[in-house]
Amino acid sequence: MRNLLTALCLLPTLVLAQELHTFKNGEVADAEKINQNFDLLRDMNGGTEISVVANCTEDPDAFSRLWIDKSSFKNVTFIVSGDCNVSEEVRRHLRALQARFIKIKGEYSPDRTCPSSLSWPSNQYHQINVSHGMLVFGCLTIKGFSDFDEPDLYSQTVAERFGEIRLAQVGGRNLGSFQARRSGIIEANISAEKLGYVSADNNSRLFVRCENESEIDWRSIQVFSGSTLSVSSCSASGLDSIYSEEGGRASLQFSDLIVSYMGVQSSSQLVFTNSNLSVLNQLSVSDNSFMSLQSEASISAPKTIVQRGGQMTLGARSVLQSDELTVIMGSGVYWSAQYGASISAVNSSFDATSYIGSTSP
Repeated sequence: MRNLLTALCLLPTLVLAQELHTFKNGEVADAEKINQNFDLLRDMNGGTEISVVANCTEDPDAFSRLWIDKSSFKNVTFIVSGDCNVSEEVRRHLRALQARFIKIKGEYSPDRTCPSSLSWPSNQYHQINVSHGMLVFGCLTIKGFSDFDEPDLYSQTVAERFGEIRLAQVGGRNLGSFQARRSGIIEANISAEKLGYVSADNNSRLFVRCENESEIDWRSIQVFSGSTLSVSSCSASGLDSIYSEEGGRASLQFSDLIVSYMGVQSSSQLVFTNSNLSVLNQLSVSDNSFMSLQSEASISAPKTIVQRGGQMTLGARSVLQSDELTVIMGSGVYWSAQYGASISAVNSSFDATSYIGSTSP
């Protein structure tokens, strides 16, 4: 009894609101109530996953109230229906979600679509930041999260310090920027009209798969510092840049992208598979980095430069088209003519330390 009362005194006021039984000195404590307290304390500390239902069809604030009611629980699944408001207090918690495992899932309709939604106030900056825990959105439409009038301002979804964020069947007009940093993980299966900056840094992992067939207005794809970034089944225009730097590893599969500038440098990698890339300005591979075009991938660029130990290879039925191809300073461009790869360059040049040629006799 002394230990239980001590534990109750150490709990924050918010925890005490979770229907814990309290006792007075001198009274006989009921064993069932003591056991219920222990069960509740275990649930709050992540021992058991609990699931609650928020019906926002008639009450848009039902989810926000349930969130606050369960805010001391470590492992909670919210099943939502209707259009649910995200209150300021919920947004404050999401800006620094740590050591919690939260799932927010919409219910499938009879035709297997996802009619439920979460609504952030539009024209406001928002942030989701998860560390040492996990946040899952599933079968939901995200409204208002990054719907700004200013085109260069985007809300951020950040996973860092071993935090994980997973989005499955999540749609929205503008989902803002995704950032995985400091060993964070983001996996996003999404449909959107706009995306901001998608970046992975410092031993992190980020995966984006586009579920809609429409073209996305996307800003930039960046991977740095030993991180891994993967893009699959996306068609995007308006990209300012694609960077793979400082040992980053990027891969693009089944994607059609238009980008102003693309660079691979500082011992990094970039692999294209069954993808088409149009570079409007310059494509650069340098500083002992590696680019590979595989399985019918194609790249076109007005200027392509491979330098300082950079390597580019073209696999089966892959094509590089460039008005100006320059390979210098111990670099190489190789293609497999035997398997239908080809290079089309109006002007090409290489120095004595470099090579441009087929890997087949």
